[in-house]
Amino acid sequence: MKTSFPIIFLVSGFVFFIIGCSSSQTKGVADKKAETIDLESSSIVSKEVEIREPNLLTDSRDGEIYAIVTIGEQIWMAENLRYNALGSKANPDYPSKEYGRVYDGTLAQSVCPDGWHLPSDLEWNKMEMALGMKIDEIAKTFWRGTHGTKMKSEIGWPKDENGTNSSGFNGLPAGFYFTAETESEESYFDGLGGSAGYWTAMDGNKAWVRFLGGPLEGVNRFADDKLNWMLGCRCVKN
Repeated sequence: MKTSFPIIFLVSGFVFFIIGCSSSQTKGVADKKAETIDLESSSIVSKEVEIREPNLLTDSRDGEIYAIVTIGEQIWMAENLRYNALGSKANPDYPSKEYGRVYDGTLAQSVCPDGWHLPSDLEWNKMEMALGMKIDEIAKTFWRGTHGTKMKSEIGWPKDENGTNSSGFNGLPAGFYFTAETESEESYFDGLGGSAGYWTAMDGNKAWVRFLGGPLEGVNRFADDKLNWMLGCRCVKN
């Protein structure tokens, strides 16, 4: 009998255009601005940050090349990790390699390339704030905000559920892998085409996972202390 899991979302952005004046020999240039948060002081500050076009990261371990994107002041992988670590899995029904591989919560802690790491709950919050999540939603669990639409890919989701990918995060609906805990259960891939789950760095004995999914606009955040089921990984630059 299959076990259902909560599906979690979050990531929308506040991006502003500022028209600046230059000398008589130059024209005005539009600079992108986003609202970022100083989480330590819990105050909102307006700070110029770029959401740049995706660049490239080459994983020295296997030569795999990934798109990357700057969101707020962080640099994120814009594709799911696909490093073939022992114990990881890839759904044979994935339509493209960008769907990556899935990892259990323990393995996920150590699979990012050199110079990159699995983002913490705080780092996820900062990224989500840069995309428009309100400060009073930081500590909430389950679906928060409307920024998930900006994180979802423009293709792959059910009709009318694709995102805008205005963040450049490009969250494809790779689903997850449920690992059976008893002989009466079976392990299986699920959620392909309808959900995307991501591990965070451990916080004590749990991880604050994130999900995008379904028609919901937000990002699902919840604590998971059973690390045996398998999700995707997005790494952030050190």
